[in-house]
Amino acid sequence: MFDFIYEESLAAILNQPEAERLYVQKLMLEGKYQALRIKKPKFSSKYIFSVGTPKFHQTNTCRYLTANFINYRVPPEIEARGPQKIREFQEYCEQLRKELKGKSYDVFWMRANAEFRIHARPEEVHYENSGVQAIAAMPIAELHEKIREAIDASQEMQNGKDGFTIRRYRYALHQQKALACISNPWQKEIMKQFFKLKWQLIDLLFELYRKQAGAVDYVLPLHLLQASGLEPCRKCWL
Repeated sequence: MFDFIYEESLAAILNQPEAERLYVQKLMLEGKYQALRIKKPKFSSKYIFSVGTPKFHQTNTCRYLTANFINYRVPPEIEARGPQKIREFQEYCEQLRKELKGKSYDVFWMRANAEFRIHARPEEVHYENSGVQAIAAMPIAELHEKIREAIDASQEMQNGKDGFTIRRYRYALHQQKALACISNPWQKEIMKQFFKLKWQLIDLLFELYRKQAGAVDYVLPLHLLQASGLEPCRKCWL
């Protein structure tokens, strides 16, 4: 898979889910739908509130395209009670959030804690959106050049002074997860730069696939997007 997504392996930069997404995007842009299987979405046992179904957008200017991910982790006290209790807690919290809409979360957690006898306030999860890169005007030759620069820069960072930190956390599923494990401010900043570089590389690769497939004005079939478990954005698909 890593050999397929580019002319050289990017296994030292991308984690498995990132490589899988690029692999699928390349197949879709090349029209190789028969090679794809639909994966049924699962309710996440990690988070208290339901994770919204991924959306597809009509335009890259839609404000929902750059929304951050905010949720709360299921408390360890609830996890220890097993899957059934986790689901019960999640359903209770979903309903309670609707009832207390507009009120402070202090009131919410006080009610939830009393109902399920938990003591610690759940940990908030806040993942920043990687944003939208303006690279559509680049010709293929320039895309290759920018990709080469991004690969070289990431390798240089991994071999540099703080390379150990980058190599240790480069495969984190989210930037915030990696930053939470680092206490040194300078190393945090280096890690942010690495993730920014990784996001840029992913965007460049997608744009390269689009141009190589002659899919500059390509729109993925709606039935395929919906069969993949995606929903149209409420804002830009009205």
